[in-house]
Amino acid sequence: MLDGGARARVKPGTVLGHANRVLARTAKARPGPGEHRHRCVGGVLANNSGGMRCGVVADSYSTVRSVTFVLPSGTVIDTASPDAADDSPG
Repeated sequence: MLDGGARARVKPGTVLGHANRVLARTAKARPGPGEHRHRCVGGVLANNSGGMRCGVVADSYSTVRSVTFVLPSGTVIDTASPDAADDSPG
């Protein structure tokens, strides 16, 4: 939990239902695709899944501050970094 519960840092394999339960104390809308008890956060982001509750404002892309991911080559990209676009493979 970060910022008094307004944000959370999740690790690979985190199930969306668990993340939403942790964030439930905040008023911030969270993505809620069907079967959220079984979907991992990474898959939800990859598909921009939002579910019926999110509308067009609170979809996955709108509720994520940054993502750090590792490419198959081993390159690590942190989207919060000011030079993240420069780090991407050419």
